[in-house]
Amino acid sequence: MKTKVFFVYVLIILISSGAGYWYGRQGSTPTLKTNSTAAKRKSAPVNGDLASGLARAMDAKQTYSDAEIAAIVKEVGSNYSPSTYTKWLSFIATLDPAQMRKALTEVDKLPLASARDPMRSRLLVMWSGENPVAAMAYAQSLPSLRSRDTAISTVLGNWASLDPAAAVKFALEMTNPRLRASALEQVIPEVARTDPEQALQLMKQSGLSPANAAGVYKTIFATWAQTDSATAIAKAAELPAGQPRIQAYDGIATSLAATDPQAALTWLGTLPSSSERDTLQLHVFTQWADTDPASAALAAMGLSSVSTRNSAINAILANWADSNVNAARAWVDQLPDGALKTAAQSQLVRQWCIADPQGALAYAKDLPDSSAKFNMVANAIGQLAQQDIKGAIAYAQSVYSDTEYARVVGNVASQLASIDPKTATAFAAAMAPSNAQVATVTSIAKSYVDSDPKAAVDWAQALPEGAAKRAALDQNTAKLSDYDLPAALDLANSLQPSQQRDTLLVGIANTMSKEDPAGAIAWLQQQPDSQGRQQAYSSTLSQMAQTNPQSALETAAALTPDGANDPYIRTIASSWAANDPQAALAYAQSLAPGDQQNSFLAGYAGTISQKSPEDAIHILAQLPSSDDRNSVGAAALRRWSQESPEAAAAFIGTLPAGDTRNLATPFMVGIWANNDPAAAGQWIQSLPPDSSRDGAVQSYVDNLSSQFPETAAQWVGQVADPNQRNNDIENIARNWLKTDKAAATQWLMQTDLPANRKQRLLGN
Repeated sequence: MKTKVFFVYVLIILISSGAGYWYGRQGSTPTLKTNSTAAKRKSAPVNGDLASGLARAMDAKQTYSDAEIAAIVKEVGSNYSPSTYTKWLSFIATLDPAQMRKALTEVDKLPLASARDPMRSRLLVMWSGENPVAAMAYAQSLPSLRSRDTAISTVLGNWASLDPAAAVKFALEMTNPRLRASALEQVIPEVARTDPEQALQLMKQSGLSPANAAGVYKTIFATWAQTDSATAIAKAAELPAGQPRIQAYDGIATSLAATDPQAALTWLGTLPSSSERDTLQLHVFTQWADTDPASAALAAMGLSSVSTRNSAINAILANWADSNVNAARAWVDQLPDGALKTAAQSQLVRQWCIADPQGALAYAKDLPDSSAKFNMVANAIGQLAQQDIKGAIAYAQSVYSDTEYARVVGNVASQLASIDPKTATAFAAAMAPSNAQVATVTSIAKSYVDSDPKAAVDWAQALPEGAAKRAALDQNTAKLSDYDLPAALDLANSLQPSQQRDTLLVGIANTMSKEDPAGAIAWLQQQPDSQGRQQAYSSTLSQMAQTNPQSALETAAALTPDGANDPYIRTIASSWAANDPQAALAYAQSLAPGDQQNSFLAGYAGTISQKSPEDAIHILAQLPSSDDRNSVGAAALRRWSQESPEAAAAFIGTLPAGDTRNLATPFMVGIWANNDPAAAGQWIQSLPPDSSRDGAVQSYVDNLSSQFPETAAQWVGQVADPNQRNNDIENIARNWLKTDKAAATQWLMQTDLPANRKQRLLGN
C-alpha cells in the first residue's frame, strides 16, 4: 500500500489512543472516518515511542520473530490497560503485513475477551487496509459467531471505504443469507457516497430486515439529496409505503433542512400521508432548533396539526433551553395561557434542570398551583439532589405533604439510580411499601448491578420480604453472570429452589453459552430440575444452533428421551432460520409429517416472518391449529399488514369461511385502517356479507373513532350487533364533539341512539 494511505491509517489509530477513546470505545468496532468524534477530540501529544513508531511505519515495516510476536501479545493481553494498549498500537503500526495472521493467531489464544476483542479489532483495521481479502478470510474462519460477525463487520467497513466496488462484489458472493445481508448493510452506505442509484439497487437485493434497512435507506437518500434532491424525491416516492419510504423521506428532509429548513417543511407539506408528514416535520424542527430556535418556534406555531405543533415546540425548547435559557423562557412566558403554555413550561423546566436545577426550581415554584407545577418542581428537586442531596430533601420536606413527599422521594431515587445507586437505596428505604416503591427499587436495581453486581445482590437480599425485594432480586440475579460469572455460580450453589435461583440459572447459561454451549448444557445437567433449568436449556440450545444446529438437535434429543422436546425444537428452528433459512427449511422438509415437523416449522416461521411475513403465513396455514401457530401467525400477519396490506388482504380472501378468517380479518383491518383508512374501507366494501365482514366493520370503526370520528360515523350504521352499535355511536360522538361540536351534534341527532343517551352526551 502507498505510504500516504498507510500514514492515514496509522495517524487515525494513534489519535484514537487518547484516554477518552480508551475508556469510551475499547470494546467496539473501529471506524476509519477521519471526521469521527475521536479524531476531533483534542488529544495529548504523541509520546516519543509512538512518534518513532509512526516514523518507522511511514518508512519501512519491521519483521519480528514468532517468539517476539507471541511475547508482545502476551504482555499486552495479560495486563490490558491504556499504557499496554498504546504499546500494542505502536507495535501493529510497524508490523509486516505478512506477519499479521501470526499476530492474530496469538491474540486468539488470549483467555480474556476484554483484551482479545479490541486487540483483534485494531489489528484487523491495519490488515484490512493492507490486504482486505486475506483479512476477510481470517475473519470468516473465527469459530465464535459473535467474534466472526464483529470481525467481518470491521474488515468490511474499512474495505468499503477504500474500494467500494470490491467490497460489494465480495458481499454479493456470500452464500449465507444472514452474513450477506449484514455485509451489504456495511458497504451500501459507502457506495451511496458516489453512486446513490446503485446503492438503491443493491438495497433491493440485500435481504435486510426492515429494522436494519431503515437506517441504510436514510443514508442513501440523505447523500442523494445533497447533489440531486429532485431525483432523490422522485425515487423515494417509488418506494413502497412503510419504513423504507419514511426513512428515505427522512434522509431527504435532513439534507434539505441543513441549508433551508423552511424549504424542507414546504416540501414535506406536499406529502399525501399525514403519518409520514407529521413525523418528518418534527425531525426538521428539531434540526432547525440547533441553529435558529426562535425562527423554528415561530414556524411551529403556524402548524395546523395541534399534536405536531406541540411536539415540535417541545423539541425546539429542548435545544433552546440548552443554548439560551433566558431567550427560551421569554418566548414561553409570552404564550397565551392554556394547555400549550403549560406543556411548554414543563419542557423548559425539564431541560433547564439539567444545567441549573436551582434556577429551574425558582422559576417553577412561582407558577400557579397545578398538577403540572407539582411535576415540574419534583423534577427540579430530583436534579438538585444530584448536586446537593440534603438540600433537595430539606426543600421537599418543607413544601410537600406526607403523600406528596413520598412521590418526590420516589422521583429522586429513580433519578439517582444511574448516578449514585448506593445513595438511591437510602431514598427507596424511606418509602412506604407500595407500587411506587416497587418501581423505584426496580429502577435502582437495574443501575446498581451495572456498577457493583455483588453489592447489588447483597442489597437486594437484605431488603424486607415483599414485592420490592422480589423485583430487585429478579433484576440483579438475571444480570449478575454478565459481570461476575464466578460470583453468579457461587450464588446459585447457595440458593434453595426458588424463582430467584431459576432467574440466575438462565443468566448463567446465557453467559456460558456465548463461548461454550456444550459446557453450559453439561453444567445445567448437574442442577436440580426446575422451570428455570428448562428455560436455560432452551436459551443454550438456541445459542448452540447458531453455529452447529445438528449438534443442538442431537443435544435436545438426549435431554428428552421421552420425545417431549417440542419447545426445544421450536427454539432450535428459530435460531437456525435466523442464520441459514434455506438449510433450516431443507431440514424441516426432510422430517416426517407429525408433531416434530409442525413444531420445527412453527419456530422457523416465527423467525422468517421478520423478513418475509408472507412466506411465514403460507407455512403456518399448512399447520394444525395450536396456541404457538396462532401467536406466531398473529405476529406475522401484523408485520405483513404493515408492509403490504393489500397482499395480506388478498391472502385472507383465499381462506375458507370459519374461525381463522373471522379472527384474521378484523386484526388486519385494524392495522390497515391506522395507516390508510380510505384503502381499508374500500376493501371492506368488497367483502361479502358474513361474520368476517362484520368483524372487519367493527374493527374499522373501533380504530377510526378517536382520530377520524367523522369517517367512523359513516360506517357505524353497518355494525351488526345493536348494543355494540350504540356503544360505538357514543364513543364516536364523545370524540367528535371535542373537535366539531356542531357537525357532531347534527349527526348524533340523526342516529338511532336512545334519546336519553343522546341528551347525556350533549349535556356533558
